[in-house]
Amino acid sequence: MDPIRPRRRRPTLLSPRVILDLFMALLMLFFGYFILYSHTLLGYDYFADSEFLKGSVRWLMAGLFAVYGLFRLYRAYVLFENEKLKHDDNEY
Repeated sequence: MDPIRPRRRRPTLLSPRVILDLFMALLMLFFGYFILYSHTLLGYDYFADSEFLKGSVRWLMAGLFAVYGLFRLYRAYVLFENEKLKHDDNEY
């Protein structure tokens, strides 16, 4: 009888962590854009009656979402590059 060998998984470059970071980055960038330009996306200003998001606070929140989205995008890129290097090292 042949012994049962465990199936080797093929290493992938897109780990769940990279996919999650990319998704969160795009979501944060969208939130930043939506806060500033909801009137163009929806046809009306979604935050017109908001007590919190008025004036410069609106710009600040949109900027924070955008900066955090760019940070998550950078982190996903670095993680992807590290996994690509690890994947290339394992092929030899």
